[in-house]
Amino acid sequence: MASSASLNPHYSFWGDQKVEIAAIQILPVTPINEHMYDAAWAQAVYNYTLQELNDAAYGDEWKSVIYLAYSQVDPVAAARLSSSLTSWGTGNTFSNQLYFLSTRPGASNVCASAPFNPIGTFYIQSVTTNAYVTESALPDLIASSTSQSFGARFQLASAPNAGTIKAVSTNQFVTADISGSYTISASRDTVSTWEIFIIRPKEGAESGVYSILAASNKQYVTLGYNGDLINNGAIESSSAGFRLVAA
Repeated sequence: MASSASLNPHYSFWGDQKVEIAAIQILPVTPINEHMYDAAWAQAVYNYTLQELNDAAYGDEWKSVIYLAYSQVDPVAAARLSSSLTSWGTGNTFSNQLYFLSTRPGASNVCASAPFNPIGTFYIQSVTTNAYVTESALPDLIASSTSQSFGARFQLASAPNAGTIKAVSTNQFVTADISGSYTISASRDTVSTWEIFIIRPKEGAESGVYSILAASNKQYVTLGYNGDLINNGAIESSSAGFRLVAA
Protein backbone atom coordinates (compact mmCIF):
# COMPACT_ATOMS: atom_id res chain seq x y z
CA MET A 1 0.00 0.00 0.00
CA ALA A 2 1.45 3.32 -1.02
CA SER A 3 1.82 6.12 1.49
CA SER A 4 -0.06 9.39 1.12
CA ALA A 5 3.16 10.98 -0.12
CA SER A 6 3.13 8.69 -3.16
CA LEU A 7 -0.25 10.15 -4.17
CA ASN A 8 1.40 13.39 -5.21
CA PRO A 9 1.08 13.97 -8.96
CA HIS A 10 2.36 12.06 -11.54
CA TYR A 11 0.77 9.25 -13.44
CA SER A 12 -0.05 5.56 -13.52
CA PHE A 13 -0.22 3.08 -16.37
CA TRP A 14 -3.92 4.02 -16.71
CA GLY A 15 -3.37 7.78 -16.89
CA ASP A 16 -2.52 10.92 -14.96
CA GLN A 17 -5.90 11.59 -13.36
CA LYS A 18 -5.76 11.69 -9.58
CA VAL A 19 -8.76 9.37 -9.30
CA GLU A 20 -6.94 6.81 -11.44
CA ILE A 21 -3.71 7.09 -9.44
CA ALA A 22 -5.58 6.67 -6.16
CA ALA A 23 -8.14 4.04 -7.15
CA ILE A 24 -5.62 1.62 -8.61
CA GLN A 25 -3.98 1.45 -5.18
CA ILE A 26 -7.31 0.44 -3.62
CA LEU A 27 -8.32 -2.32 -6.04
CA PRO A 28 -9.42 -5.02 -5.65
CA VAL A 29 -12.05 -4.14 -3.06
CA THR A 30 -12.59 -7.41 -1.19
CA PRO A 31 -13.21 -8.28 2.46
CA ILE A 32 -9.64 -9.50 2.87
CA ASN A 33 -8.32 -6.07 1.83
CA GLU A 34 -10.54 -3.90 4.03
CA HIS A 35 -7.92 -3.59 6.77
CA MET A 36 -5.55 -1.96 4.27
CA TYR A 37 -7.76 1.11 4.03
CA ASP A 38 -6.96 2.75 7.36
CA ALA A 39 -8.92 5.91 8.11
CA ALA A 40 -5.99 8.34 7.89
CA TRP A 41 -4.91 7.02 4.49
CA ALA A 42 -8.49 6.93 3.18
CA GLN A 43 -9.02 10.54 4.25
CA ALA A 44 -5.80 11.55 2.47
CA VAL A 45 -6.98 9.80 -0.70
CA TYR A 46 -10.34 11.55 -0.50
CA ASN A 47 -8.75 14.97 -0.01
CA TYR A 48 -6.28 14.36 -2.83
CA THR A 49 -8.99 13.42 -5.34
CA LEU A 50 -11.80 15.71 -4.15
CA GLN A 51 -11.74 18.12 -7.09
CA GLU A 52 -12.03 15.27 -9.59
CA LEU A 53 -14.62 13.45 -7.49
CA ASN A 54 -16.84 16.52 -7.83
CA ASP A 55 -16.33 16.72 -11.60
CA ALA A 56 -18.73 14.72 -13.79
CA ALA A 57 -16.06 14.43 -16.48
CA TYR A 58 -14.18 11.83 -14.43
CA GLY A 59 -15.32 8.22 -14.50
CA ASP A 60 -17.57 6.59 -11.90
CA GLU A 61 -15.53 3.38 -12.16
CA TRP A 62 -12.66 5.15 -10.35
CA LYS A 63 -14.83 7.16 -7.99
CA SER A 64 -16.68 4.06 -6.79
CA VAL A 65 -13.64 2.42 -5.21
CA ILE A 66 -12.48 5.70 -3.64
CA TYR A 67 -15.88 6.02 -2.00
CA LEU A 68 -15.50 2.49 -0.65
CA ALA A 69 -12.15 3.30 0.91
CA TYR A 70 -13.63 6.53 2.29
CA SER A 71 -16.37 4.51 3.99
CA GLN A 72 -13.72 3.56 6.54
CA VAL A 73 -13.81 7.24 7.57
CA ASP A 74 -17.50 8.10 7.11
CA PRO A 75 -19.80 5.31 5.86
CA VAL A 76 -22.87 7.56 5.79
CA ALA A 77 -21.17 10.14 3.55
CA ALA A 78 -19.72 7.37 1.37
CA ALA A 79 -23.19 5.87 0.89
CA ARG A 80 -24.59 9.27 -0.07
CA LEU A 81 -21.78 9.83 -2.59
CA SER A 82 -22.29 6.34 -4.01
CA SER A 83 -25.98 7.04 -4.69
CA SER A 84 -25.06 8.99 -7.84
CA LEU A 85 -22.95 6.24 -9.43
CA THR A 86 -23.99 4.53 -12.66
CA SER A 87 -20.79 2.64 -13.53
CA TRP A 88 -18.45 0.46 -11.45
CA GLY A 89 -15.90 -0.72 -14.00
CA THR A 90 -14.44 -4.23 -14.12
CA GLY A 91 -13.01 -4.16 -10.60
CA ASN A 92 -16.23 -3.47 -8.73
CA THR A 93 -20.00 -3.97 -8.97
CA PHE A 94 -23.13 -2.26 -7.67
CA SER A 95 -23.85 -5.19 -5.32
CA ASN A 96 -20.30 -5.13 -3.98
CA GLN A 97 -20.61 -1.38 -3.43
CA LEU A 98 -23.72 -1.90 -1.30
CA TYR A 99 -22.23 -4.85 0.60
CA PHE A 100 -18.98 -3.11 1.48
CA LEU A 101 -20.71 0.12 2.55
CA SER A 102 -23.27 -1.65 4.70
CA THR A 103 -20.66 -3.76 6.54
CA ARG A 104 -18.46 -0.88 7.72
CA PRO A 105 -18.25 -0.25 11.47
CA GLY A 106 -20.91 2.28 12.36
CA ALA A 107 -22.67 1.93 9.03
CA SER A 108 -26.07 1.56 10.77
CA ASN A 109 -27.83 0.05 7.78
CA VAL A 110 -26.85 2.94 5.51
CA CYS A 111 -27.94 0.95 2.44
CA ALA A 112 -31.17 -0.46 3.86
CA SER A 113 -33.19 2.35 2.28
CA ALA A 114 -31.04 2.91 -0.80
CA PRO A 115 -32.96 5.00 -3.35
CA PHE A 116 -34.14 3.51 -6.63
CA ASN A 117 -35.93 4.60 -9.78
CA PRO A 118 -39.70 4.28 -10.03
CA ILE A 119 -40.72 1.25 -12.09
CA GLY A 120 -43.82 0.98 -14.25
CA THR A 121 -45.60 2.74 -17.12
CA PHE A 122 -46.09 6.49 -16.78
CA TYR A 123 -46.86 9.78 -18.44
CA ILE A 124 -44.18 12.41 -17.75
CA GLN A 125 -45.62 15.77 -16.67
CA SER A 126 -43.76 19.03 -16.09
CA VAL A 127 -44.48 20.56 -12.70
CA THR A 128 -43.66 24.04 -14.01
CA THR A 129 -46.15 24.06 -16.91
CA ASN A 130 -48.37 21.04 -16.07
CA ALA A 131 -47.79 19.93 -19.67
CA TYR A 132 -47.21 16.30 -20.58
CA VAL A 133 -44.44 14.96 -22.80
CA THR A 134 -46.34 14.71 -26.07
CA GLU A 135 -46.76 11.60 -28.21
CA SER A 136 -46.77 13.53 -31.49
CA ALA A 137 -43.36 15.11 -30.72
CA LEU A 138 -41.57 11.76 -30.44
CA PRO A 139 -38.78 10.84 -30.79
CA ASP A 140 -38.00 14.15 -29.02
CA LEU A 141 -39.27 14.51 -25.46
CA ILE A 142 -41.15 17.80 -25.39
CA ALA A 143 -43.64 18.69 -22.66
CA SER A 144 -46.19 20.62 -24.69
CA SER A 145 -49.61 19.04 -24.21
CA THR A 146 -51.94 20.11 -21.41
CA SER A 147 -54.09 17.04 -22.06
CA GLN A 148 -52.98 13.65 -20.77
CA SER A 149 -54.79 12.01 -23.67
CA PHE A 150 -52.12 13.40 -26.02
CA GLY A 151 -49.27 12.40 -23.74
CA ALA A 152 -46.69 9.75 -24.56
CA ARG A 153 -46.47 6.70 -22.33
CA PHE A 154 -43.09 5.57 -21.07
CA GLN A 155 -41.99 2.32 -19.49
CA LEU A 156 -39.52 2.86 -16.66
CA ALA A 157 -37.35 -0.15 -15.86
CA SER A 158 -34.57 -0.85 -13.39
CA ALA A 159 -30.81 -0.72 -13.92
CA PRO A 160 -28.17 -0.81 -11.17
CA ASN A 161 -28.69 2.33 -9.05
CA ALA A 162 -30.61 3.87 -11.97
CA GLY A 163 -32.96 2.87 -14.78
CA THR A 164 -34.11 3.17 -18.37
CA ILE A 165 -36.95 5.08 -20.03
CA LYS A 166 -38.63 3.56 -23.10
CA ALA A 167 -41.40 5.02 -25.25
CA VAL A 168 -44.22 2.48 -25.31
CA SER A 169 -45.55 3.39 -28.77
CA THR A 170 -42.20 3.12 -30.58
CA ASN A 171 -40.38 0.65 -28.30
CA GLN A 172 -37.37 3.00 -28.36
CA PHE A 173 -35.17 3.84 -25.38
CA VAL A 174 -34.66 7.45 -24.37
CA THR A 175 -31.11 8.67 -24.90
CA ALA A 176 -29.25 11.78 -23.71
CA ASP A 177 -26.40 13.19 -25.77
CA ILE A 178 -23.20 13.70 -23.79
CA SER A 179 -22.97 17.33 -24.91
CA GLY A 180 -26.21 18.31 -23.18
CA SER A 181 -27.03 20.53 -26.17
CA TYR A 182 -29.95 18.57 -27.58
CA THR A 183 -33.43 17.48 -26.56
CA ILE A 184 -33.35 13.99 -25.09
CA SER A 185 -35.03 11.58 -27.47
CA ALA A 186 -36.57 8.12 -27.64
CA SER A 187 -34.37 6.90 -30.48
CA ARG A 188 -32.28 3.91 -29.43
CA ASP A 189 -32.97 0.21 -29.96
CA THR A 190 -30.66 -0.91 -27.16
CA VAL A 191 -29.28 0.42 -23.89
CA SER A 192 -25.80 1.74 -23.23
CA THR A 193 -24.45 4.52 -20.98
CA TRP A 194 -26.37 7.30 -22.73
CA GLU A 195 -29.68 5.50 -22.12
CA ILE A 196 -29.34 5.36 -18.32
CA PHE A 197 -31.05 7.86 -16.00
CA ILE A 198 -31.24 8.38 -12.25
CA ILE A 199 -34.75 9.44 -11.22
CA ARG A 200 -35.11 10.55 -7.60
CA PRO A 201 -37.49 12.68 -5.50
CA LYS A 202 -36.54 16.31 -6.17
CA GLU A 203 -35.02 18.01 -3.15
CA GLY A 204 -37.32 20.58 -1.57
CA ALA A 205 -40.26 19.72 -3.83
CA GLU A 206 -43.62 18.30 -2.85
CA SER A 207 -44.13 14.55 -2.67
CA GLY A 208 -44.34 12.86 -6.05
CA VAL A 209 -42.06 15.32 -7.86
CA TYR A 210 -38.84 13.94 -9.36
CA SER A 211 -35.60 15.15 -10.89
CA ILE A 212 -33.97 13.24 -13.74
CA LEU A 213 -30.19 12.89 -14.04
CA ALA A 214 -28.62 11.68 -17.29
CA ALA A 215 -25.79 9.18 -16.79
CA SER A 216 -24.19 10.24 -20.07
CA ASN A 217 -22.91 13.55 -18.71
CA LYS A 218 -24.18 13.63 -15.09
CA GLN A 219 -26.35 16.65 -15.87
CA TYR A 220 -29.91 17.14 -14.73
CA VAL A 221 -32.81 17.39 -17.16
CA THR A 222 -34.17 20.92 -17.48
CA LEU A 223 -37.11 22.35 -19.38
CA GLY A 224 -36.31 24.39 -22.49
CA TYR A 225 -38.23 27.34 -23.89
CA ASN A 226 -40.57 25.14 -25.94
CA GLY A 227 -40.88 22.46 -23.30
CA ASP A 228 -37.88 20.49 -24.56
CA LEU A 229 -36.30 18.15 -22.00
CA ILE A 230 -32.53 18.82 -22.13
CA ASN A 231 -29.80 17.31 -19.94
CA ASN A 232 -27.88 20.49 -19.16
CA GLY A 233 -28.50 21.27 -15.49
CA ALA A 234 -25.27 21.26 -13.49
CA ILE A 235 -26.85 20.92 -10.05
CA GLU A 236 -30.01 19.35 -8.66
CA SER A 237 -31.61 22.69 -7.85
CA SER A 238 -31.41 23.64 -11.53
CA SER A 239 -33.32 20.56 -12.61
CA ALA A 240 -36.92 20.65 -13.75
CA GLY A 241 -39.47 18.87 -11.59
CA PHE A 242 -41.54 16.09 -13.12
CA ARG A 243 -44.55 14.08 -12.02
CA LEU A 244 -44.79 10.47 -13.10
CA VAL A 245 -48.47 9.85 -13.71
CA ALA A 246 -49.46 6.18 -13.83
CA ALA A 247 -50.64 5.16 -17.28
